[in-house]
Amino acid sequence: MLNLLRKDFIAAKTSLAMSILIFTIFCIFFMKKEMSMHFVGIITAFSTISSLTLNDTKNHNHHFLVTLPVSRKHIVQAKYVISLICIIIAVLASYIVHSLVKIAVPGYITVDYSMIDILVPIAIVLVLASVYLPLFYSLSEKGAPVLNVIFLCLFLIMADPVAQTIHRASLNGINYPLVYGSLCSTLILFAASCYVTVYLFTKKDL
Repeated sequence: MLNLLRKDFIAAKTSLAMSILIFTIFCIFFMKKEMSMHFVGIITAFSTISSLTLNDTKNHNHHFLVTLPVSRKHIVQAKYVISLICIIIAVLASYIVHSLVKIAVPGYITVDYSMIDILVPIAIVLVLASVYLPLFYSLSEKGAPVLNVIFLCLFLIMADPVAQTIHRASLNGINYPLVYGSLCSTLILFAASCYVTVYLFTKKDL
């Protein structure tokens, strides 16, 4: 499984420039918005996961990997681990950049960030990945590009309404037990999604 993770890390490096470009563009255009930190972290994390899966379909990695002495279970688990790492790094990067800009340019960003501003985007992308990855491994090469386009369109349509809802909720006071409970629930969902994906990919005829 370590070799599978290494393979995904190498693939992530090849798409690093695209992730940085997306991160930079959205930072420039959304930095002054209240929910910019959340939005930038979410879009960067999900676009990185999408690029990793598209890399698998482009290079027909699954057809090659199943011929090696590795189980399909480990192939899926490695993808979930690397996705979790990408989510955490993207959200933390967004938090750090926005916090530094807030310090360097007083008044440019008026929002005060806290730990909740890290946990909420992580929870949202965990839910997205929990839905996306089983569908990707079910459709594989045939439907993955279409799946990515659908998810991207839905994300762009729903991003602003969801961000505004989160902002209004934060103005009314944060229910910390609810936030922490939701994060634990998304982690459980993410783990359950992994088991479902393992089952689907094991039964899939490549």
